[in-house]
Amino acid sequence: MATDSNEGADLSEPKTTDPRQWRRALLRPQATLQDAIGNLNDSSLQIVLVTNNDDVLLGTLTDGDIRRALLKGFTLNDNI
Repeated sequence: MATDSNEGADLSEPKTTDPRQWRRALLRPQATLQDAIGNLNDSSLQIVLVTNNDDVLLGTLTDGDIRRALLKGFTLNDNI
């Protein structure tokens, strides 16, 4: 007897995310790699958006970028 893998799941409404959630991914260039790791862990976006004080995008940072920086000798206390 086959069972439905979605049995009990509520499929009537699609999941929505808060459109403001991206703001959690913002960090300033003065933040440390440790701050960026915490940010990545807390944000579901899996990316850090590096912005200036006017929230103009300066760049992005991913866990891979942090890993490569650590392999090059940067420390968790270094600025992003």
